[in-house]
Amino acid sequence: MSIISDQEIKEQIAKDLDLSAFEKEEQERIISGLMENISLAINIAVLDELSDEDKLELEVICKSPRENAVLEYLNSKIDNLSFIIQNVIGEKIDQFREARSLLPA
Repeated sequence: MSIISDQEIKEQIAKDLDLSAFEKEEQERIISGLMENISLAINIAVLDELSDEDKLELEVICKSPRENAVLEYLNSKIDNLSFIIQNVIGEKIDQFREARSLLPA
């Protein structure tokens, strides 16, 4: 289930984090790991908002060939979907930033 594109997540990570101190390969590894973590956290947060019946409907919609079917469905069921997504992204980036600050220089 893809609610937000990988490109949008990458852009948010790049905007919020200064990774210039890392080698290019390490930057890619960090971004990839954060993207995976963010995607999983978004899926969990979204599923927490849905009823069991909504989750069953979503399962069917996920198999739809229509490009934006999942996003349209979720927007119809969750009033604050954009806020939830942005909040999760911000939280995960903040957690990374905090963890990075704890590392020895």
